[in-house]
Amino acid sequence: MGPSYRCHDGVEIPIRVTREEGIICETLDVGGPPRLCFTDMAKAIYYRTEVTERTLFSRGFSKEYQYVEPDGYNREVDTTFIDEITERFHAPWPSFTKALFVNSYTGLYDVTLDWHPVGGRIDQVSGLIMCAGFSGHGFKIAPSIGEPMAEEVVDGTAHSIDIERFNLRRFERGGFSRRPTVPNGHK
Repeated sequence: MGPSYRCHDGVEIPIRVTREEGIICETLDVGGPPRLCFTDMAKAIYYRTEVTERTLFSRGFSKEYQYVEPDGYNREVDTTFIDEITERFHAPWPSFTKALFVNSYTGLYDVTLDWHPVGGRIDQVSGLIMCAGFSGHGFKIAPSIGEPMAEEVVDGTAHSIDIERFNLRRFERGGFSRRPTVPNGHK
């Protein structure tokens, strides 16, 4: 696993970075993109609409994670990934064998040991409030975490919801579970 990070006062922040790959296909002419976002855990594939006529495909649970340094990771999509994902999405959608590949990309997720974000005050550093480690879900849950984090900054405490379960202290006291969304035996 890649290194965790330290803030300026030497406080360890158990956030690591994973490299994720995706491909985008033009699917309007072969039945259109899915209307919903899916993770198919049986096939370990994730797919969703990417604009109105395209579908994004990536790996879903369960999979091996590639921990990387954010300033020096491979930015090219591996051809083995393209072959693997193509095989996985052709089975449920045979018409997609005629889909046009239009783009591919790599991106990064910032992940904690339990794949839940760190949010709240960092006890060891006066005035430091952290909100990071969203494991690829930051955009999706931004409204629900943004409000209590704004309260923490402006009012000195979050009052709309209890954010204690997101505090960095959970790692010090062992009050977390390792990636609870992944079935037993999978990495």
